[in-house]
Amino acid sequence: FEEPRRVHPKEVFLEGMEQNVIELPSQSITTLRI
Repeated sequence: FEEPRRVHPKEVFLEGMEQNVIELPSQSITTLRI
């Protein structure tokens, strides 16, 4: 059993930057968490 949603904010932010999603970090993190 794994929890992929348990990710460090920094890692999520880095993933967002790689996807060119730097408009709103908070919104990107929420979208990835969902």
